[in-house]
Amino acid sequence: MIIIDSPFHVSFTGHNELPTIACVGKCKKPWWPIDLEDVAKDVCPMCGSVTSAAMEGVHYSVLAQANRDLRYGVLGTFRPKVTLIATAHAS
Repeated sequence: MIIIDSPFHVSFTGHNELPTIACVGKCKKPWWPIDLEDVAKDVCPMCGSVTSAAMEGVHYSVLAQANRDLRYGVLGTFRPKVTLIATAHAS
């Protein structure tokens, strides 16, 4: 399980791999390989902008990472952190 923060998104996956592609255009969303199995990897499926290889510290930061399934209460304990991040980005 990984939870990441990017300029306009807080995203998570039940997998233990980091995002590999990131939008460098309008939406700035990082993408995991499973998200892009059936689409072109050089165009963002969300906004249509150009993508590049995702780099931690540049396109996203890891907020939480654990070797456990998301369904065991992880997101419930994470909610206060998301609220603080959303408030900070809104300012």
